[in-house]
Amino acid sequence: MQLSKRLYAVASFVTQDSVVADIGCDHAYTSIYLAENKIARHIIAADINAGPVSIAKDNIKAHNLQQYIDVRQSDGLMGICEEDNVDTILISGMGGNLIIDILRSNKPVMENVSELILQPQSDICRVRHFLHNTGFKIINEKMLLDNEKFYTIIKAVKGTQTFDKEYEYIYGKYLIDNCDETLECYLRKLYASNMNIINSLSDSDSDIHIQRCRQILDNNKIVSDLLEKTAIRRQI
Repeated sequence: MQLSKRLYAVASFVTQDSVVADIGCDHAYTSIYLAENKIARHIIAADINAGPVSIAKDNIKAHNLQQYIDVRQSDGLMGICEEDNVDTILISGMGGNLIIDILRSNKPVMENVSELILQPQSDICRVRHFLHNTGFKIINEKMLLDNEKFYTIIKAVKGTQTFDKEYEYIYGKYLIDNCDETLECYLRKLYASNMNIINSLSDSDSDIHIQRCRQILDNNKIVSDLLEKTAIRRQI
């Protein structure tokens, strides 16, 4: 099973021999990859929509993996029970707020889970805050560029953790500390984009536009400092 660059990176975060709940599995490509490569011991591939569930079943049957993958039509975690003994929840390609809602929806299952693999499409800062507020610590992150879009993948396990600075929640302390090259690329593009916005607003004397420019300049100061720190660390 060939995966996209994004899904391959997501799958690579799963711990060997896990029991995985692949939430929002779509056509079950990630689930099939995890089973074929003997990464997961068992997988529950769940999707809210009947169409993807039907296609997922056909794909799994075509790969003769029915004994390794269960397919369920489920609204998030609602179709997962404690008896499934899921230790890894994998959610990719959804908005951050939706991911948070899903993780909040089934407390008994969440209490037994030891690992979360999350790839939020938006509101990543909120997801990081949520993890820390619910007893998870971030042990790995990866940022990648796939088809000209930036994606962030987070791996979290049970534990206590907080970040000192808000920008560490916004941009990812793990990525910053490990001088992630794709994060550096993202920050450079963000800095340039912010400057373009400032230039477009510079001729206006509107209080709202002036305030907006100040906010963007403050943000660019943080971005510039992060880029400088990254450059220094690369030289060490």
